[in-house]
Amino acid sequence: SKEAGAWAKAPLVRGSPYLTMEYHNAIFEFDSKQVLDPQHGFKADGKEVKCPGEAEGSKFEVVLVQSDATWTIWSSHKLKVGCMTEGAVLRAKEPFTGVVRAAITNNCTFGRSAFHCARKPPADPEPPLHEKALNDHVLTYPVGASVDM
Repeated sequence: SKEAGAWAKAPLVRGSPYLTMEYHNAIFEFDSKQVLDPQHGFKADGKEVKCPGEAEGSKFEVVLVQSDATWTIWSSHKLKVGCMTEGAVLRAKEPFTGVVRAAITNNCTFGRSAFHCARKPPADPEPPLHEKALNDHVLTYPVGASVDM
């Protein structure tokens, strides 16, 4: 973000299942080179959203076609985001101060991935085994050291 005093930093924690970003007056963006699933690609607070479009929430779910993975993104505060299907982009509509965390909550959402599913495709979808644990612990995150670049 080009706003005065804007910054974002990521506490890197070895072994953490989450990606964590702390934002101060900066624009949140989740970008992937993969494509959103056209049928089930995006949810905001549990409600399906058509992309391209906009949604508001504090929990977003993104299903990617190529990897068959579901990423869940949690925000410490409500965010209004725009979404695009090509490149699976979520982008905040205004600067944000707070914490955003993301994690893969299912790596075999529809049974399409030869690399991530227990069986080769076409396979049955696998249940999101770690989703509850990730939801339960999303509010607490460790910070230990920081590196300025």
